[in-house]
Amino acid sequence: MDKPFRDGVGHRRAAAFVFCLALSLSFTGLFYAALSADHLNIYEVVRIALLFISTLWLSWGGATVLLGLLYGRSVKPLNADPRGLPASATAILMPIYHEDAPEVAARLAAMMDDLRAKNATHLFHWHVLSDSRDEEIAAVEEQVVRQLVARYPEQKIFYRRRADNHGRKAGNVAEFVQRCGGAYRYMVVLDADSLMRADTLVHMVGRMEAEPNLGLLQTVPMLVGLKSFFGRSIMFASGMFGRSFAFGLAAMQGECGPFWGHNAIIRTRAFASSCGLPELDDTAAFGGHILSHDSVESVLLARAGWQVECDPRITGSYEAAPENILGYAARDRRWCQGNLQHSRVVGARALKPWGRFSLILGIMSYLSSPVWAAFLLASLFAPLDLPVLQAYTFQNHLPVLGHIPMSAAYEGAALLFGVVALLVLPKTLVVLKEVFLGQENTSRKGVLGGFVELISSAVFAPVLMVFQCRSVFEVLMGRDSGWTNAHRDAGRLPLLDCLKSVWWVSAIGALAMGLSWIGEASLWLWVMPVALPMLLAPFIIWASSWNVGSRAAERLGFVLSSDQKGAAQLLAHVEKYSADLRV
Repeated sequence: MDKPFRDGVGHRRAAAFVFCLALSLSFTGLFYAALSADHLNIYEVVRIALLFISTLWLSWGGATVLLGLLYGRSVKPLNADPRGLPASATAILMPIYHEDAPEVAARLAAMMDDLRAKNATHLFHWHVLSDSRDEEIAAVEEQVVRQLVARYPEQKIFYRRRADNHGRKAGNVAEFVQRCGGAYRYMVVLDADSLMRADTLVHMVGRMEAEPNLGLLQTVPMLVGLKSFFGRSIMFASGMFGRSFAFGLAAMQGECGPFWGHNAIIRTRAFASSCGLPELDDTAAFGGHILSHDSVESVLLARAGWQVECDPRITGSYEAAPENILGYAARDRRWCQGNLQHSRVVGARALKPWGRFSLILGIMSYLSSPVWAAFLLASLFAPLDLPVLQAYTFQNHLPVLGHIPMSAAYEGAALLFGVVALLVLPKTLVVLKEVFLGQENTSRKGVLGGFVELISSAVFAPVLMVFQCRSVFEVLMGRDSGWTNAHRDAGRLPLLDCLKSVWWVSAIGALAMGLSWIGEASLWLWVMPVALPMLLAPFIIWASSWNVGSRAAERLGFVLSSDQKGAAQLLAHVEKYSADLRV
């Protein structure tokens, strides 16, 4: 890692903590002052506590982006000269489970072509590691791998299908390390939707050679190739805001950077000696194999003394995502269970403090939704003046900061404004930086795209919050998510399917609007930004799953970063080869 990222990391962490605590205490203090100065009921105490937690979490996201803006480095051309690297090959692993085999093979073919053009094919061996249980799917996998071998005779391409998929993806990679790890100094781990440029792969091997203590180097994958409105929106956000957020993480990572499970290079010896994962002994949801194994593997590497680094300056790393909200929520459900499992790991012996904190952040990324939902629910019940509230009213012995007389409507407006400011201001600063000061010649249409993305994310957020709340409750009740594919190819949805899938979200939205009207009619206006998207969830999910053409996306301001535009050639190869391999 460069010296500017290493030096002063403790000060940056401390500054982020102080910033978040000060901001959250300010919000909570104003809210406390708006409540009764003499008496507090149980709902008001609960609301104060929930608001403190929620604003603390929102402030952390804002602090990370602000640090990324302050300490972000410009993206420079990669040092990617294959002549300076050792002749020993690096393994590229593609673990798959019930994927679209021709699509996966097409992505590998696009990367192989790029390596061939750089005269770097000798530096890599390809390993397709299948965990598929369906015999027909497995037969297609074997067929497309044979086609790859015939197309690229100069490449070393291997296919292995496990007889027992014990441990899921983590077990698949672990078995490769046990069987073949001794033959490779490094391994690049991909996902089924990964794409990486040849320059990027060569550069990563060079970095590992130059830094003997570097155990894992994580890139920041940019979303590419999405065509629905929902996909275009999150793809724009990835290009516009993703790298700034990653720079903020890098500014605080020290020796404990993140691992996101793919598009990263790992020192095989370090992984083999320190990343053995336990099988948790608990309920179906909290026990068994660790689903979000990547985060645990990164802290185990750091515990063993290896440097784990995420470098946002590395370009040419790409991935895809589900094209609609239902597919996105299904994938998020699996991640939710995996992150909540980290509660069983966070107390493990000898972990680095920042590693423990990173696991806690992962847990909070899902608990924050039910915390915020609980605050909204308590706020809806507060104006009802129920007898139970009076039964638990007690004298306020806390310091009185000065009472601010405020109706529920104005209280709701103030809170809404504060939350919106926490969410909007960091994104606004990123847009302004990219448009006026960025190195990527971002079109000024990015301002329009930023505005459209803010509105879109505000509409999507309540719906996704409800999905996350359901996921958390299911995990707490012991329901295992199972092991399904990633819904990457799910696109436009029929309206009837959306109505059948999320009618319950609409019911929650209608109930919230009804409670706000009964409690205090003026509060209804401030509940609308959250409740209305829930009420209209089936139509929002249906409409956002429709494809948006490139010209329409440009008119909406959804411009791509130069790095995302650089993926165009790879994506064209993927589309061509995918069609060829299906013949």
